[in-house]
Amino acid sequence: MTVNQVKILTVGQVAAIFHKSRQVIRRRLHDLEKGGLVETVGTRFGRARGRPENSLVLAERGVDILKERGLLDQAIPYEKVLSCM
Repeated sequence: MTVNQVKILTVGQVAAIFHKSRQVIRRRLHDLEKGGLVETVGTRFGRARGRPENSLVLAERGVDILKERGLLDQAIPYEKVLSCM
């Protein structure tokens, strides 16, 4: 699965992918958001109680960095990677 196929992930999904706690992921994503690499686009996917589940997407700057590092094909347009939420 590639970045341009997923587009949107929740904190819980990122935590499961990297086998880290949600708290660790939230802290790291907060830093990435402050740096303009990811954006929080919404909350609560079917949750009724507890902490709202934030949804995260790559920001344009995050896409640029992935392209610069060769992790994302340069030919892929932004609209194929960025969420339309």
